[in-house]
Amino acid sequence: LPDELVAGYTRALEAWRARDFPGVLDSTWPLLESTPDHPALLHLAGHAQFRLRRYGECAALLARLVDHVPGQVGRTRHLAHAWNELGQVDRALVHYDRVLQAAPGDHEARRGRALARWRLGAVGAALRDLGEVLAARPEHGEAWLLRARILVDQEEAEQALLALAQHRALDPDEPEAAFLEARALLDLGRSEEAAGARARFEALEAVAAAARPLEGNLLLRPWDLGLHRALAEVRLGAGQEQRARSALIGLARAARLCRTEEPAAAPQVQASITAHLQWAEARLGELDGAAPREAR
Repeated sequence: LPDELVAGYTRALEAWRARDFPGVLDSTWPLLESTPDHPALLHLAGHAQFRLRRYGECAALLARLVDHVPGQVGRTRHLAHAWNELGQVDRALVHYDRVLQAAPGDHEARRGRALARWRLGAVGAALRDLGEVLAARPEHGEAWLLRARILVDQEEAEQALLALAQHRALDPDEPEAAFLEARALLDLGRSEEAAGARARFEALEAVAAAARPLEGNLLLRPWDLGLHRALAEVRLGAGQEQRARSALIGLARAARLCRTEEPAAAPQVQASITAHLQWAEARLGELDGAAPREAR
């Protein structure tokens, strides 16, 4: 990096590590205005845009990166993901092929290619891609869910239920999995079990509907401890321990970062940050069956 970019890029990296994606853009945008084609800036800003679900902006930045530094194509699977999200599936598939040629061990790119292939009607090729992903990473819940989605669509209900059982062991609180299970059970004529799965889907979807706006706002306001706590309360209230733990860890991390970033904040602000941290650690302790840890 040229000397004049180092300070801003370092701030952007710190924001990335703190999962402050708007902060990444705040730091990279002035630099891109003066140095619009620097690969490091395009790469970091493009990935931040993807995390913020701004797929058009992500695609524009990462396409410029590949144009200027084609040797870095193996680091741009999010470009193909973005095109997939934008409905440009043929374009996504071509780019997944390029990424996997450069980085054949990129399982996220291979899962994305499976989705693109399925959308284009290449079911067998999609399932082969997923087979490779799951052979290497049997704990990949999204790959199991995509496999189930494809199998339900192909009316392979028994195989779909096997994939859904694998997925549920990894993530018991995903609404789509319950919906697919209900469809597969109906296809097999198991109507009572299908009704139970449908009821589970409706309950999980109600929780997801409450969580989605909180998660969306947290992308833009990652330092809002109240939002973090509200999300954790939604998950805890529904008994979703795995997702509650993730939300609590996010709250505790954000609170520690707030305390580090605002050491001279007013006493009431510091007290609020500490209260959020203590609450998160107490709830984590309860989930873990251990005494709450002291707030550090």
